Amino acid sequence: FPVTILSNRAPVELSISRERKVIPVPHVTEEELSNYRFYHEYMWKRKLTKRVVDYFDVGYDATKNCLTFPVRDVNGVPRFIQRRGVENKYFHTGEDSYKGKYIYGLYEASLNPDLTCVITEAPIDALTAWTRGYAGLATLGLPITEEQIRILSKYSARMYIIGTDNDWAGNKAVHTLRKMGKILYRMQMNGKKYLNDMSDDDWENVELTFVS
Repeated sequence: FPVTILSNRAPVELSISRERKVIPVPHVTEEELSNYRFYHEYMWKRKLTKRVVDYFDVGYDATKNCLTFPVRDVNGVPRFIQRRGVENKYFHTGEDSYKGKYIYGLYEASLNPDLTCVITEAPIDALTAWTRGYAGLATLGLPITEEQIRILSKYSARMYIIGTDNDWAGNKAVHTLRKMGKILYRMQMNGKKYLNDMSDDDWENVELTFVS
């Protein structure tokens, strides 16, 4: 048999890495959530009910003077908290929250599949829809991401009502949501800008416009 002569290979330095970059997925612990389980009068000022507040574990962060809205993934795991100031329109989710990857209220909607889904921008508007017997879903602001479109497309609902803000950005979101390929209706708010501003009479006479 031929003799094979082995010799040591000289080390080679490469400018690339073999290590896979792992992006951590945010997660909110039960301990942190328990720190915010307080009621605040601003909840009732925005027409939320105790039942809805408890169901969605809405809380109050006294250190930041904000309402807290735990955002859960499709399996019900709280991934991050969106905060809303009680004295001004201040929203904060943190730079590692990946809010464009989640739909607020979708997990709860999956537990109540008989309810019609209403897509909103802010959690308060989504919760307002819940107080009126709808499954409110919030995109946690605009623009709506491609990932959020994918999530809503995969969800079992065949039809959505769009309750985004009654302004230029909210109307532009209607066109974005057409990518889902679902049956869509635009909620008319009788001149109100936000779904949360609608009165009892507005809700009793809700008008919907089919989105072609």
